[in-house]
Amino acid sequence: MAENNVWLTPERVLAAVATNLVGLANTMLEHAEEILKANLYGAVLVRPERPIKTSAEAVTADQVETVLFQLVERGSLEALTPLEVVTVERGANEPDQLLELRARCAYLAEVQHKIKTMPILRQLLKGSDWCLDSTLV
Repeated sequence: MAENNVWLTPERVLAAVATNLVGLANTMLEHAEEILKANLYGAVLVRPERPIKTSAEAVTADQVETVLFQLVERGSLEALTPLEVVTVERGANEPDQLLELRARCAYLAEVQHKIKTMPILRQLLKGSDWCLDSTLV
């Protein structure tokens, strides 16, 4: 542990100080978890193979929208990946533009993770100027 350029080693920390530090760390962790759980509109991407919501939290049909995603070549708009259909939960009074922006951001984060972890996708996109194309259905 280090704070303000002072290193605390186990030999030099009193039990009371260590207890206070652990308590402070736990409080900060709980606060961080609350911030992560506080999402203005709930779950973003909902897919059958990786459901985000539990079955107890059923979503009505009027709260769900469908968005089509595909990675395309920027200049020619030639498809680089197959079309993917994703259902997105709409927040209360959420306009279409914000819904699509949230879905695009979440999907793009997934694509970036896949590029890092999947050599096939990395090889497919290598050397191409690609972009994400989406359509709210």
